[in-house]
Amino acid sequence: MKSIKIIGNIYYFGDNHHNINFIAEILHDHRTRQKNIKHTPTPWTKSLEEIGVIKGYAALLDAEKAGFDVMAFVQVSINQNTEAAFDSFKTAVRASPHILECYSLSGPYDHLMKVVARSNKELSHFILKTLKTFPEIRDAQTLFVLHQVKHTTALPVELL
Repeated sequence: MKSIKIIGNIYYFGDNHHNINFIAEILHDHRTRQKNIKHTPTPWTKSLEEIGVIKGYAALLDAEKAGFDVMAFVQVSINQNTEAAFDSFKTAVRASPHILECYSLSGPYDHLMKVVARSNKELSHFILKTLKTFPEIRDAQTLFVLHQVKHTTALPVELL
C-alpha cells in the first residue's frame, strides 16, 4: 500500500480516493454504522459500554504505511511545579496532532509523549519550533524508535 497523501479534504491511497469525512468517522466516531463496517452490539457489549469498560471502537492504521515513517518518545520536565503550568502544558499537548499519547510520570521526567512525524525533518521542526516554545518545558529528551518489538491495544483479559 502506498502512503496516504492529503490534498484538500481528500485522502489519496494510490489511485483510490476516499473522502476525509469517511476516514475521520472510522477513526474518531468509534461506532460507525456503515454497511461495510460490521458491528452489531449484543446486550453484553451494550452493558459493558454503558458502564464504561468498552470506551469505544476505532480503526487501527499502520503508521508507516500511512506515511508516518518516524516515531519517537519525548521525555519532558516541566519548569514550574504549579497546577497552572501542568494544565497549560496538557492543553498544548492535546492540541498537537503529532503527539499520539502523553503520560504523567514519577521520576526525573514529568511526562512521556509518543510522537509521530512523516520525516526526521518534520520531527525536528516539531521539537524545535513547537515543543521548545512551550514556556513550561525545562528539559526535553527525544528517543527515536528504531524498531517496534510489540504493540497491542488489547488488555490481557486472560489475567482477570
